[in-house]
Amino acid sequence: MGSAIDFSKKLTNKERMQIPRQPMPEQDPEGKGLLAMQRAFLNTGSPAVISTLWLRDDKAAAHFMELFYRQLDRKVSFADALRAAQIHLLREGQPPYVWAAFVLTGGY
Repeated sequence: MGSAIDFSKKLTNKERMQIPRQPMPEQDPEGKGLLAMQRAFLNTGSPAVISTLWLRDDKAAAHFMELFYRQLDRKVSFADALRAAQIHLLREGQPPYVWAAFVLTGGY
């Protein structure tokens, strides 16, 4: 059984949450569920939300998030951290479907 998310709780800037994309793209082709989740996190105080536009390999996603959070630890902006992680994967020779799926909402 999945755990519920309490959206009444205000998030702090130090909290990091990773939620799998649900429902699956074929069940929600317009992405309304994704937009609702983004809005919910932003409305509870999250400064930004990183989400994906399509499904991707879990290992590649974990590597991307490691790179992204490493940049955030250097006190760069969310947008700069996203860009740096994407460029890093590009320079590793990763194809665009691995790194281009990630998008930033809020907190530019």
